[in-house]
Amino acid sequence: MIQSTSLSAPFALPEQARFAMSGQFASELWAVRQNILPDPVERISIQKSIYDAETSLSSLSAEQEDAACEIRARISLLGSRLAPIRRLPPEILSSIFVDPSLHTSISRGTFLLAGRGSDPVTAVSFHWRATALSTPHFWAIFSVSLCGTDNVMHLLQLYLNRSKNCALSLEIRVRGSDVHPGILREILNGCERWATLRLDIVTPDLLSLFSPIRRRLRSLRQLSLQIGGGFGAGVSIEGLDTFELAPNLSTLKLSLPDGVLPRVPFAQIKTLSISADFLPFAARFPNLSFLSVTGNPGEPSSPIVTADVPSLSAHPAVLQGVTTPTLVHLHLSGGGTPWSSRQFEVFVQRSQFALRTLTLDNVRIRGKDVVHVLPLVPMVQSLTLQSLQPHAITEIVMRALTRGDGPQSLPALTTLSLSGSYLFSTPTLLEMLESRISVDSHSAPLRWVKLHLRHREFGAEQLDRLRALTRSGVSLSVKCLNADKQFVTML
Repeated sequence: MIQSTSLSAPFALPEQARFAMSGQFASELWAVRQNILPDPVERISIQKSIYDAETSLSSLSAEQEDAACEIRARISLLGSRLAPIRRLPPEILSSIFVDPSLHTSISRGTFLLAGRGSDPVTAVSFHWRATALSTPHFWAIFSVSLCGTDNVMHLLQLYLNRSKNCALSLEIRVRGSDVHPGILREILNGCERWATLRLDIVTPDLLSLFSPIRRRLRSLRQLSLQIGGGFGAGVSIEGLDTFELAPNLSTLKLSLPDGVLPRVPFAQIKTLSISADFLPFAARFPNLSFLSVTGNPGEPSSPIVTADVPSLSAHPAVLQGVTTPTLVHLHLSGGGTPWSSRQFEVFVQRSQFALRTLTLDNVRIRGKDVVHVLPLVPMVQSLTLQSLQPHAITEIVMRALTRGDGPQSLPALTTLSLSGSYLFSTPTLLEMLESRISVDSHSAPLRWVKLHLRHREFGAEQLDRLRALTRSGVSLSVKCLNADKQFVTML
């Protein structure tokens, strides 16, 4: 996570490295902040200067720490001039700045929650600052607490102005009743630009703060609504109609206290994430393409819920309380009590689906139950087995997947992913893979294989057998232990 840095701060040096800068150091610092790229001759000179500085550093004694700090600071500064990212053109750099993986609500929102200054990216160099200022979308992703100070309000105004007319992706937190009226006003005035919203409210009664946004959410596509159940929980969520009229809303995540739903455009929702306690409400969303159910429900819901959804992600225990006749993709995750194949068999018989993708992720299941599951889903084309416990992928599972003269397990399988630490032998694994690459009239050949086996080391001959699979048309990814017992990518 990037640490917050004041916009007005100069190039940030370690505390112990603040010394009276020489003219040479000041010149180098100026070149870094201006993003002046060294030519080939200057690059050689910089590399020699780094080498000389490192040589000098190694000769210093422990009593010469001040001098050592100065040399380390100069090495860092010179190395910065050679960094590959400095050669990126502004259009590529701006794409990096707005990449979603770099912009969680916390990493970009801390400055607003605490009011400590602007984004640290703009303090790296003048070049980065100019690139960020010319990238409105960079300023359209942030988190804000309504219970902030005047400083927070001014920073919020800064971000809203710099984001121009970009759609906003924001998190709004309301953790108490001492709401700053200026922050609330600025936030609500921009609601027509909200595209992605996570609303985290400590009690339901505070929802009334957002009543002015009704009928103004024309851009909202994704909504995460998290409401606590503290003081004020007597206020009904069921009658809340703030988000009922949002013509583009298609993704919804709910975490609510009362076991009731607010009014939302149910028929519009394509992607829904709910807790297991809210599973009975899934039937109210007729056009789902993806349903995520978090948590272990304990007891199955009664009556059993019918959900017409092609993709489901859930704890294995959820399957006891749901019927999914249109299911195509199933992702099961979560530990707890061991999961038996009998539970899955009942679910399959009740749903009568034609499953194409099956993922078992961190599920507690025995090897013999894995073997019993496979024939229940004969049309599966993609199988992912990840971190199954305890060491659930055993020799009998490998043999069940091995193609032979008898009935085939998963004859349509073309994609296989194995990740974790398992007890099957490497020769059995290789035999299984080699048996599934040939083409016949009864089964499809493997085309994509991923093996990420954390505690396994392949010998040279075994790696050669794996390489031979690629010559047969298999796309292969192998990550395992090398000779130094490091977990690395081998193929």
